[in-house]
Amino acid sequence: MTAASRQDPLVSDVAKLSVGIAGLAMCLTLMFLGMRAVMDIGGACAEGGPYVPVQSCPEGSTVALIGGMFGLFLFGGIAMWYGSKVGGIWSAAPLLAWSGLFLSLGWNFLDYGVFNPPEGEGVVWGWALCGVMFMVMGAIPLVGGLSVFGSAPLRRPLAQAGLASDGQGTAVRTVPLGPATGDGDPGTAYRAAMAAPAAASPASPDRTAALAGISADMGAAVAQALDEPAAPGASAAGPATADGFDEGTQALLDRLERLADLRDRGLLAPDEYETAKEAIVRELETRQ
Repeated sequence: MTAASRQDPLVSDVAKLSVGIAGLAMCLTLMFLGMRAVMDIGGACAEGGPYVPVQSCPEGSTVALIGGMFGLFLFGGIAMWYGSKVGGIWSAAPLLAWSGLFLSLGWNFLDYGVFNPPEGEGVVWGWALCGVMFMVMGAIPLVGGLSVFGSAPLRRPLAQAGLASDGQGTAVRTVPLGPATGDGDPGTAYRAAMAAPAAASPASPDRTAALAGISADMGAAVAQALDEPAAPGASAAGPATADGFDEGTQALLDRLERLADLRDRGLLAPDEYETAKEAIVRELETRQ
């Protein structure tokens, strides 16, 4: 898979994330209903121990409250772990369980203490105060999280956008030069990559010159390998150089050296280097 290939999440990670989120929803529901069952009998209950309980807990409420409480930690951990693997908003989505917990329990306090107090009683101020505190504790993180998600654009990883870092905080294109189009032309993908602007920070003069050199050298190499007319300024065969090669062959050897240097400096992805090298080697073989 090339550097420009889209990195989609694994199906298994998505499935396990779904289990975590579904488990969180189940545990929140258990705690919500268990709390309401206890508040239906006055808000307090006890069982076992050396004292005779004044009010027994409703059947199943103890299991629901304790199971829901510990289940939040279990399923929350699962959702956070696999959410980080899936990425995007899913890495933080399980944190919404905090707001879900406090908002649901806060509503119970307000419902039983303010809106539907026990028969014959007015506002139960203890429950009303707890309800307001719980609602605030749940609403503030929810509003803050939604504002962050709403204002910040979703950013794909550089690899998904066909970009990579050059080691200096600048994004460069990593679109492969090999056959990537329907016409099978290995030069088409290269020319398209050079023509499409990369979303990068302002380039320094040195980097601009380096990228211009990459474009000229690799464009000439690919054009010659495909027996296409070379770009203006590309070297052609001519008199022999001091090393015993004609100018065209020497120019190709120089390109190989420059490509290796650009690869070592991180300005070329390994697959780009290999593709360009193969094109130059084929051209060298035709000159022998």
